[in-house]
Amino acid sequence: KEFTRPTESPINAALDYARKVFLDAGYAVTVQPFTVRRFTLLSPGVLELRAPSPEVIDNTVLFYSGSGDVSALVGMPSAPTGCAAGDFAGFVPGRLALIQRGDCSFSDKAHNAAQAGASGVVVFNNVEGPLQGMLYSDFALPLPVVGITQDQGQRLAAGTALRLVLEP
Repeated sequence: KEFTRPTESPINAALDYARKVFLDAGYAVTVQPFTVRRFTLLSPGVLELRAPSPEVIDNTVLFYSGSGDVSALVGMPSAPTGCAAGDFAGFVPGRLALIQRGDCSFSDKAHNAAQAGASGVVVFNNVEGPLQGMLYSDFALPLPVVGITQDQGQRLAAGTALRLVLEP
């Protein structure tokens, strides 16, 4: 979402005060407008194991993720980190890409997965503990992207069926 400067706000009051202080001190002051992209998580992501037996999987939504409601089998790139487009040469389009953290940005992994036809991305940690992260703020794909723990990722690598839901 884009943020535009409201006419009356505490931020504007601070700006007006700082501008006055610098003008009174003899400085030339220029206020330049700019746009800020902001990510707002409307609800937590839902990641459900569908097969072999139903289970809800703890996850974290990566900042600037797209949204969607995807039910699909898990697919993995040939190189676990998915940092090169060629890593997805045998990837079956429509699957949820399960990718290991490391070696490149989360955005690069998600872009490569999207180019291969992935319907969503699940990044699992390369060390113990939950995975938290963000995509580049200009990430413009409607692809849902979440992070999970290393243990969860290793369990899901067996070609399981998942449902991933991220609200728009």
